[in-house]
Amino acid sequence: RYTIDNISSIPVPTLTVVAFLVLGGAIAKSAQLPMHTWLYSAMEAPTSVSALLHAATMVKAGIYLIARLILILGPLAFSLPMWLPTVAWIGVLTAFMGATLAMYTHDIKGVLAYSTISQLGFMMAALGTISAHSSLGWFASLFHMVSHAFFEGLGFLLAGGIIHAVGTRDMRLMGGLKKLMPITFALSIIMVVTTSGLPPFAAFFSKGLIITSATEAGNLLQVILLYATAALTFAYSLRFTALTFMGKKSEHLEKLHVHEAPKIMLLPAAVLAVLCVAWGFVEPW
Repeated sequence: RYTIDNISSIPVPTLTVVAFLVLGGAIAKSAQLPMHTWLYSAMEAPTSVSALLHAATMVKAGIYLIARLILILGPLAFSLPMWLPTVAWIGVLTAFMGATLAMYTHDIKGVLAYSTISQLGFMMAALGTISAHSSLGWFASLFHMVSHAFFEGLGFLLAGGIIHAVGTRDMRLMGGLKKLMPITFALSIIMVVTTSGLPPFAAFFSKGLIITSATEAGNLLQVILLYATAALTFAYSLRFTALTFMGKKSEHLEKLHVHEAPKIMLLPAAVLAVLCVAWGFVEPW
């Protein structure tokens, strides 16, 4: 009978098969390539549900599972053939693909869904970069997990207020909301800047550690793809802001009396915005 205490007595081939099966479960649970499509479909849920499940808790279970498995395996994780490199590549490709898809969707919640997929890819990629000499990737992954809960949860709550006000999820039917919803706009700027990984907000620190861990792992192509993903993240964040808040009101909005979101919707969003600013300075080493 095997337990955590005598896990080293399990034959390496058996342990490798188990590790890859666990990885398969994590891929499905955390919407990693190629099992990423369910997360966009799940955006039919109310935005408050999305903020809780798809930004802060449920969707992170696969990432947490791999992080826990690495702790259980200890040094054995480095002896499993191709397991950690597979974890890293799945994460890197998922991050890049999610950011690319976010550039082309007009659904305001769809942008946040694909952004979530991309950020989960960053976390998975970091877990695959650990080595016998450095556990930075493990810490960076969990650090970014919390950062993502703050800024993506904020994004979903703000999207709920916007959808409530304009009656559509299509960003092409928005525009000009900067003047009509000034508080939502200000909170959105915090969300966008944090998502993009700009200083001094939370994701600047957590994404920086992920890229540092990938650089230390020595795979140049992975590092290039992560930098490209970071650039795409900034691009789709700007697109989100421009289509939703800038320019003139669309014809759709001319027919509506657009108003700021109720205080009960803005208050939890404001709390998350404060955490987006403060979390990076906590330095939970």
